[in-house]
Amino acid sequence: MNSVLIRYHEIALKKGNRPYFTELLKRNILAAVKDLGAKEIRSLPARLLLTFKHDVEVDVAIKRISSVFGVANFSLVERTTETLTRCALAFLPRSTATILNPFASRPSVATRLFRSLPPKLIVSSVPR
Repeated sequence: MNSVLIRYHEIALKKGNRPYFTELLKRNILAAVKDLGAKEIRSLPARLLLTFKHDVEVDVAIKRISSVFGVANFSLVERTTETLTRCALAFLPRSTATILNPFASRPSVATRLFRSLPPKLIVSSVPR
């Protein structure tokens, strides 16, 4: 594992203090994983992406990051150029998760309502 996507608790502050507290959280995360070889930590909307120089032990990374105050949850990330099938085959033996049907397609309520409309009404609702 070479990256971690971290979601932090809502930082609802007035007068532009959010960047200060986000930077403080980034420093605390880097301090927690400093000996694991952190490469960089980037700010994304409501998330942080922590990248390591090399693969790190998953158990150690989980323990360190979960102990940082302000981290809501996080996901372990593997960057790859492989296809989805090859990624699933490589990841599933290491995972404790059970995937029942990863490619299930369920229509949304809007789709079901759209199908139930009369054809004349559907055609007339298209802007010209």
